Amino acid sequence: MQTPTAQVNPIPLSSVSTVWQAVGPAQVASSAFGSITGRVTGIAIDPSDATGNTVYIATTGGGVWKSVNAAGATASVSFTPLTDALPVFNGATAIASLSMVARA
Repeated sequence: MQTPTAQVNPIPLSSVSTVWQAVGPAQVASSAFGSITGRVTGIAIDPSDATGNTVYIATTGGGVWKSVNAAGATASVSFTPLTDALPVFNGATAIASLSMVARA
C-alpha cells in the first residue's frame, strides 16, 4: 500500500513591480474635515420618524453620528457627531451596534 503524498501548489507571489489598487473604502470630501474615510458598524433608523430622515450611525473609531435629513438627496445628507465631547469616546472606542426604542 502506498502512502499518499501531499501535492504542494505554491501560491504565486506578486511581483515587487505590481501596482496595488485600493478597493475601498473610498474617501469622502468633507467641507469641515477634508477627505475622510471610516467603517460603519451599526445603523439605526428612528422608528418615531415616519419620514425616515432621522438615522444614527455607529463607527469603529468615530463614535455615534446622527442625521436628520438621511432620506434626502445624497449630496445634501449630513451627519452630526453625538459623542465627540464625551471623554470615553476619545476616537479609539468602537461602537459595535445601536438600538432604537420607539417613542409613544
